[in-house]
Amino acid sequence: MKRNRNAAPAVDLGWMGAMTRAIRWCLFIGIIGFIVAQYVPLIQKNQSLRENLSRWSEREAGLNANHRDNLARLNSLRHDPRTIERTARERLQLARPDESIINFVNVEQNPAVVPAGAKGR
Repeated sequence: MKRNRNAAPAVDLGWMGAMTRAIRWCLFIGIIGFIVAQYVPLIQKNQSLRENLSRWSEREAGLNANHRDNLARLNSLRHDPRTIERTARERLQLARPDESIINFVNVEQNPAVVPAGAKGR
């Protein structure tokens, strides 16, 4: 085995060598800890922003679906005569000459309108 002639012989420093190695390890671990401490809040903020983005994306998808439904309804109201007739009959309570209109009253929604004979029940 060849020895490098320029290499200095190893010197046994005893407890000082062990202390130097311990200090180096502590510095290394401290630097790693500092880096982690600097990035943990950024990672948490990034996660929070991703969750927020996910919620907004879901809301956007719902609004887009609602928009498509409204466009379809608007298109049918503009161009379909049967839809126009049905909507007018429902909203304005219109009837054809051979039809009758019957209105049902929900007592829970409108307590002022109570059918005759219903108070004793």
